Amino acid sequence: MLAAVRAIPQDAGVMHELKRGSAIDPESLAGDPQSAAPRSRLRLGALTARILGAPGEPPAELHLDEVRVLAPATFARMAFDGAAEPEIVRAPHVCIVPPGQRLHVRMDAGSEGILVSFDTLLCEERAIRVQGRPARVTTARAAIDPVLRDGLESIAGEMRTGRARDADGTDSRCDELALHLASAYGSSEPPSNCAGLARPRLERVLALIEQNLAEALPVSELAQAVHLSPFHFSRMFRVSTGRSPHEWIMLKRMARAKALLAASHLSLPEVARASGYRTHSHFSGMFHAVVGMTPGQYRARHG
Repeated sequence: MLAAVRAIPQDAGVMHELKRGSAIDPESLAGDPQSAAPRSRLRLGALTARILGAPGEPPAELHLDEVRVLAPATFARMAFDGAAEPEIVRAPHVCIVPPGQRLHVRMDAGSEGILVSFDTLLCEERAIRVQGRPARVTTARAAIDPVLRDGLESIAGEMRTGRARDADGTDSRCDELALHLASAYGSSEPPSNCAGLARPRLERVLALIEQNLAEALPVSELAQAVHLSPFHFSRMFRVSTGRSPHEWIMLKRMARAKALLAASHLSLPEVARASGYRTHSHFSGMFHAVVGMTPGQYRARHG
């Protein structure tokens, strides 16, 4: 069951009346014939957005390794693996879904919505850098959240008017939404007796990982860079980030691989090497386990 994190108003079950000309106002779908063509998909670095219910649009491909937020214009039917019956999420609620949860979304005829997916570490890293603590989204929730709804509608509005363009990096809205997700819905690990890495040391390690994803990144070398033993470094890194060095590196490599698959013409073996994997088979198996589809399938749907 979805966990409601805010009180549901008495009129929450009625249709949400969007602002005239808002991102998912059904009357605005046709758009200005003189404007650029509307888009149903958008990629902004570590954020991907998709308009659901657009004519001819196939069911959403919901990746296992991402934090996903759905904002229906009216309502959407959602089911998790193993659920006997789908649950209905009605506007003005949004639904926040953590990584690792398989999710099926159905938009009835005439219904629309926007689905935005965030790279797993985007939310966690924003919390670490801004709040000084790791916070991970782990529970599916339905909430009335004006920050998320307004942010998603703004992105959808640009997509519908043709003003949205794919970008390699994130813009300020992506960072703000990621930080809001981590702050409002993220949970921290229990306190540890071990102290975490001091901020300068943590920043140095995160930069080294980012700069050397295509190379081997043994824990011993990362530990040496901040003058610690591998054992103590691993413990302190986990306290600071909520993840082991191996987990963090693996998820960073998956994020790079997805970006390359979506935006470059590199062959799959070249993507594997650029993401730090020596063999295509190892890369393909890891990608499928983490993302929920093969690299080829991901490129076919996002390239």
